Amino acid sequence: EISECLVGSEMCIRDSSNKSYDLSFANTVDWASLKTTRMSGDGTFDVNYDANSGFPRMATIFIQGPGNADTVYLKQHGLMTPELTFPNQNIIVKGEGGPVEADIQTNVDFEDMAVVIEYTSEEGIEWISQMDIVDGKFVFEAQGNSSETKLRNARITLSYVDGWNQKIASTLYLTCLLYTSDAADEA
Repeated sequence: EISECLVGSEMCIRDSSNKSYDLSFANTVDWASLKTTRMSGDGTFDVNYDANSGFPRMATIFIQGPGNADTVYLKQHGLMTPELTFPNQNIIVKGEGGPVEADIQTNVDFEDMAVVIEYTSEEGIEWISQMDIVDGKFVFEAQGNSSETKLRNARITLSYVDGWNQKIASTLYLTCLLYTSDAADEA
């Protein structure tokens, strides 16, 4: 049986056992610490944790003794809620390609996002590269469409998984127009 009581920035967890057991974090965490790593019999153990000014996070504490084990999940809300939205999910890309930008509303760093590109055209050419988020814009480079008869289509899905394994995602749908010699002459 595990119960918890919150006191300031310390949590005491009650454990009922008639054996000795070890306590450890599943992964290294820099925002929480155990006051002890070895217990014997019924009792409580304390976990110190820092305030969370970021996104929700979680630490896993293993309780391991001879012949038994248990897990405690320490979940902490953050002052921030992850946001990730393309206000306009449909973008037309010029047939000659070049830099493309789309408005994005996010407070998540691009480096922390997963990116999945699905090319839905039959030709199988990967024509999107050099993606980033700059000043509220999702920017990327589009290779020109060499076809004069077939549009290109793709979906770019950006996603983020917070510390509680909650996923948010937004998808941008792209249509790359036909290449025309008029567009090349104007450029």
